[in-house]
Amino acid sequence: MSRLFPLPDVARAMSSTFEAAGASASISAPVAHAILTNEAEANPICGFFYLPIFLEQIRSGRINATARPEIIREHGAAVTIDAAEGFAQPAIELASDWLRRAAKREGIAVARIVNSYNSLALSGMTEPLATAGFVAMAFSNSPAAMSQGGAARAYYGTNPFSLAAPRPAGAPIVIDQSASIATKTAIMMARDEGKPIPEGWACDNAGEPTTDPQAALGGYILPAGGQHGANWALVVEILSAALTAGPLSVEAAALGDAKAPHPRLGQLMLAIDPGGGDVNAFADTMHRLVTLIDADPALRLPGERRFLAAQTARRDGIAVPDDIAELIGLR
Repeated sequence: MSRLFPLPDVARAMSSTFEAAGASASISAPVAHAILTNEAEANPICGFFYLPIFLEQIRSGRINATARPEIIREHGAAVTIDAAEGFAQPAIELASDWLRRAAKREGIAVARIVNSYNSLALSGMTEPLATAGFVAMAFSNSPAAMSQGGAARAYYGTNPFSLAAPRPAGAPIVIDQSASIATKTAIMMARDEGKPIPEGWACDNAGEPTTDPQAALGGYILPAGGQHGANWALVVEILSAALTAGPLSVEAAALGDAKAPHPRLGQLMLAIDPGGGDVNAFADTMHRLVTLIDADPALRLPGERRFLAAQTARRDGIAVPDDIAELIGLR
C-alpha cells in the first residue's frame, strides 16, 4: 500500500532521516533530492529502492557521510573533484557549478569525479546543465555485472551514460541508459518480488541463459544490442575509470555491500556551450530535429515520460509505500 504526500514533505523527511543516521545537512539534502527526483520521474530503480540501502551505508560507516567534496586540480577547462569516499551527489553539484562557469568561458569543459559512490540516474548530472543551456554528457562505470553471452565472468558494470540537450521550447532532450539490456537493480527487484526476468536479460555463472533473477545475480547481465552494448560499456570504462584513474568495474567493490570497502568509482561530466558556435543555427537545427520526431506517432523524445511524471508528482504529490513512509517518519 502507498499514500500520496507533497514532494517538499517527503524531501524534508528523507533529509531528516539521513541526518539522524549520521549524515551532515549538506550531504543529506542533495542525496534525498536525487532519490526523490528519480521516484517522481517514474524511475523506481533509482528511487525509493535505494533509501534503505543508503541508510545502511551511512550507519555502517562505509560511506563518509560528512565528506565535503573538493577541487584537487584545475587544468585549463578540466577539473578534478574528490568525492572523499562520500556520496556522489555533493560532488556532482560542485562539478556542475564549476562546469557552468568554465564552459561559458571556454566553450567546453570537463569534470572528473574521483573516490565517488553510486550516482543514481545520470540524468541528474546532465539535465540541470541542459536546463541552463548547455549540451551535457555524463559517464560512470559500476561494479562488474555485465558480459557477453558465453563469457567466463562479468567484466563490465552496467556502465550508464547520459546526454541532455536544450531545445528552443519545452524540457531538454534527455538520454539516460545503461550499456546493459537491463539494470542490476531491476533484476534485484524481480528477485525480491519472486518474479522471473525476461529471456535474453542474463546468464548464470556457467554462461548459460537464465530467467531466474537469483541465478542472474550470480552470473551476469547481457549487453544491450550484443557487441554494440559491450562496446559502449568499454567506452564508459575508458571515460570514467581510465580518465579518472579510478578502479575498473572488476576492481570496484559491490555498491550494496555495507561491509566492503568504498567502491571509489569515477565519473566524468562534460558541458558544451552552444553559444561558442552559432547559437541560432543550433536552436534551428534542434527545432527541426524535434519537429521530425514529434511528427511520427511511432517515435517519442527520450525524457518526455519522465518530465510528465514529474509534473504530475509536483501537482498531485508522490506515492510513498507504507514501509518507506514509516522509515522516514511520514504520517
